Amino acid sequence: MRINHKRQELIDDFYKKAKEKFPEIEFKDLSVSPDDPDHIWINVYEDMDDIRKREFRDFEVDKEVEIDDNYGYRITIMTEGPKMEYA
Repeated sequence: MRINHKRQELIDDFYKKAKEKFPEIEFKDLSVSPDDPDHIWINVYEDMDDIRKREFRDFEVDKEVEIDDNYGYRITIMTEGPKMEYA
C-alpha cells in the first residue's frame, strides 16, 4: 500500500492523539478500503470495557469528521480484541 507523505503524517498524528487519550490501544497495521482509496483504516488491538469503547467510538467519529472536512479523506480506527500473548 502506498500512502503519500502528507497522509502518513496525518495518520501518525491521528494515531498519536488516539493513543494519548486511549493508552489501551496498540497499533496492528494500516489498510485501505478496497472500495474507496481515500478511506484509510488504522487497525488496532484494544482491551477496553464498554464505557471506554463508547468513548473511543465518539473520539473516532469526531476525528473522522474533522479529517474529512479538512482533507477530503477518511480515517477509521478498526478495533480488535486484546492482542494475544503467546509463550
